Amino acid sequence: MTVLRLPRLDAAEVAVLAEHCNGGASLAEEVRRFVVDRSEGLPFLVEELLAGVRGADPPWSVAEGAVPVPPTLAGLVAQRLAPLTSDQRRVVDAAAVLGDDLDCGVLTAVVGLAEEVVINALHAAVGSQLLVEGGDEVRWRHALTRDAVLATVFAPQRAVLARRAALAYQGRGGPDDELHAAELLAAAGDARPAAEIFLRLARRALAAGALQGADDLLDRAAAAPALRPAIAIDRVHVLALRGQPTAALEVGADVLDEVRGDDHAELCLRLAQAALAASRWMVAERYIERAGRPDDPRSLVLAADAAFGAGELDRASRLAQAAVDRAAGLAAAEAADAAQQRTRTEAWCAALTVLGRCAMRRDPVVSRDAFSRAAQLAAEHGLRPLRVTALMGVGTLDLYDHLTSVTLRETRELAMDTGMLAVVTSVDLMEIDGIFRVDGPRAAEPAARHNAEQAARLRLYRSQTMADLYVAAGRAVAGDVAGVERVIEAALARPHAFTEAPAAVSAVRALRYLMAHDLTGANEHMDSGVAALGADGSIGPGLVWGLWVLLRTVLDDRGAQARDRLRGSPATLQAVNRGALQYADAVAAGRAGRHHDAQALLDAGDQTLAGQHWWRRLLRLLTLEAAVADGWGEPVVALRADLEAFERSGDHQLARTCRDLLRRTGTPTRRGRGGTPVPAHLRGIGVTSREMDVLALVADGLTNRQIADRLFVSPRTVETHVANLLAKTGTTTRAELRALAAQR
Repeated sequence: MTVLRLPRLDAAEVAVLAEHCNGGASLAEEVRRFVVDRSEGLPFLVEELLAGVRGADPPWSVAEGAVPVPPTLAGLVAQRLAPLTSDQRRVVDAAAVLGDDLDCGVLTAVVGLAEEVVINALHAAVGSQLLVEGGDEVRWRHALTRDAVLATVFAPQRAVLARRAALAYQGRGGPDDELHAAELLAAAGDARPAAEIFLRLARRALAAGALQGADDLLDRAAAAPALRPAIAIDRVHVLALRGQPTAALEVGADVLDEVRGDDHAELCLRLAQAALAASRWMVAERYIERAGRPDDPRSLVLAADAAFGAGELDRASRLAQAAVDRAAGLAAAEAADAAQQRTRTEAWCAALTVLGRCAMRRDPVVSRDAFSRAAQLAAEHGLRPLRVTALMGVGTLDLYDHLTSVTLRETRELAMDTGMLAVVTSVDLMEIDGIFRVDGPRAAEPAARHNAEQAARLRLYRSQTMADLYVAAGRAVAGDVAGVERVIEAALARPHAFTEAPAAVSAVRALRYLMAHDLTGANEHMDSGVAALGADGSIGPGLVWGLWVLLRTVLDDRGAQARDRLRGSPATLQAVNRGALQYADAVAAGRAGRHHDAQALLDAGDQTLAGQHWWRRLLRLLTLEAAVADGWGEPVVALRADLEAFERSGDHQLARTCRDLLRRTGTPTRRGRGGTPVPAHLRGIGVTSREMDVLALVADGLTNRQIADRLFVSPRTVETHVANLLAKTGTTTRAELRALAAQR
C-alpha cells in the first residue's frame, strides 16, 4: 500500500475549514485567530474548538481568558489518563501545571518522587499519546491536550503544585524562570508575590529599552492593588518614552497623593519628564519643585530641558552644564549599589543630551561632541532609550548640510525596536521635510497626512500640528485656499502645539501668496511670522528665515537690515538659510550694479541648495525676477530650465510666473496660451487655459488692472476674458466666479 503522511493545515486552510464548519458563515476575527492559534493545524481540533466556542454558555470571548476544552477531546484525554498509576498521574498533573517546560528536575521537585519514577511516568504519558518526544525533549502532544488534563486537576491541588513549581523555577535561575514562576504564582492565586516579580521584570525590561515588554509586565503586576503607586511610577516612565505623555500625566496624577518619601519624589520627576515630552514647560517646573530633590542631578537635567523648551537658552545651558558636572562626578564615585550607579549614569547621559540641544543652534561642533558622548555612554551601559535620544541629536545635525542621514535611519530602527514611537514620528517628519524641499509640498502631502494620523493616535499634538502644516503647504501649492485655512484652523486649535507654530503658519500662508506671485502679500505674512520668533534667529522652522530675507531684499530697501540680522544668526548654520542669503546678496549686488558679483552669488546659492530642487527653484524664481528687472546674469536660460521643471511637476502657477518673466525679457513663449490646466467640466463648455489664468487671479481677489499687470496684457484684454468666463459659466458676478473657482 501507499502511505500518505498528511501535513498540518496552514493558517489559511484552518480558516477555510473553520468557516465550512460554521455553515459557510464568516467568523468573528477573534474567534478565527483563536481557532488558528490553538488548533495547531489539526483538522480534528479545528472542528472541536469551533464546537466548544459555539456551545459555550455564557458565550465565549478571548477577553475572558478561559480556553474551552472541546467535549470530545476531553473524553478522549480522560480515556488516555485512565491506565496511568497514581504516581504517574501525579507527574502528569504536575506537568499540566508547568505547561510547556517539562523539565525533569523541576517535576521531581514538585511531586517529591524519585527522578526514575518521574522519567517512567513521562514515558507512560508518551505511550498514552498525551506527550510526544521531540529530539532531546518531551512536550505535550498539543496545547489543548495539556488544557484537557489541567481541567481534571482539583483546584486546590493545582494551587499547591503551582507554588511548588514557582519555588523550583526561582531556585533554578534560568533566563525565563522568574517569569514562569510569577505566572505560576498568579495561577495559584498568590497575586502579591506574583506582582512583585512582574514589577521587577518590568523594570529590567525598561532598563533594556524593551518598552512594549515592560508595559505588558506592568499590566500583569497591576493585579496587586498594594503595588499601585510603585507600578504608576514605572508606567509614567514607559508612557512618556513611548510617546504618550498626556496619558503618562493622567496616570501619575491619579496616584500622586498616595505616595510618600522617595517614591513621591521619584514620581514627581517622572511626571516632569512626561510634561517635557508634552511641551508643557511650566508644568514640568512645578513637578521638579514638588519633588524637592535639588541635589539630584536629574532635577537639574529636567530643569535645563524645561528652560530649553521655553526658549531660555542661556539658562538652559548653565543648568545643563551643572547637571553634566554633577552627574559625571557622582557616576565616577563609588555607588551604594548597581541600581544607584545606573541612575547616576542615566542622569549623566541625559545632561549631555540637553547640553547638546542647547549648543545645537550656536556651536554644532560642541553639540555633536555632547550627543556623541551621550550615545557612547548609553551604549556602554545598555541605556537604549537614552541612546536613541542622543543619536536623534547627531542625526539632526547631519541635516544642517545634507538631505539625508544614516544616523537618523539607525535611530528610527532602534526607536521602533524600543517602542519609542514619538521618536519614530519625529524622524518621519524630517523625512517629509526632505520630500518637501526636493519634490515640493504636494509630493510631501500624502506622507504628512499619514504622519498626522499616527501622531493623533498617540496624542502627540506637537508632531500632529507640524505634520498638518505640511499638509496645509500642499494645499497652498495646489491652490486650495479654503483647504489651507481649514487645516490651519484645526492645527492652531490643538492643545500644547509647538511654540513656533505661528511662524510656520505665516510661512504656509506666504506660500499661498507666492503661488499667485503676490510678493507684497507674502512678505506681510513672513514679517508677522518672523516677529513671533526669537530675535537672534536661534529658533523657528528652518525655512522661515531665508525666505523672509529674500522677500525683503526683492521688495524694498529693508532687505539690508534683514540680511545683516540673518548673517549673524544661528539660522545660517542650516544650508537652506545660507543659500537663501546668498540669493538675497545676489539681488542686492545686481541692484547696486555689481553684476559680476551678483552672478557669482547666484551660482553659490545654487551650489548650496543643490539637491533641494523644488525649494531652490522657488527661491531662484524670486532672484531671477530681480535679475530681469536689474539687467544682470542670464535669467532666460535659468527660467527656461525651471519652467520645464515646474511644468513637469504640475506646479502650474509657478510655471505661469516663469512664462510671465520670459515675456518680460522679450523671449517668445507659447502665445495665446495660458499656464493653468482646464478641468474637464470647464473644458467642455469652452473655457481656455488663458481664461483659467484669469479665473485663478479673480479667485485671489485681484482687480482687472492687477491681473493685467500680472499677465502682461492690457486691462481691456482682461475685461474680455472675464466677460467670456461669465458667459460660458452662466455666472453674473465676479463673486460667483470666485465661488466657481473655489469649488474647483
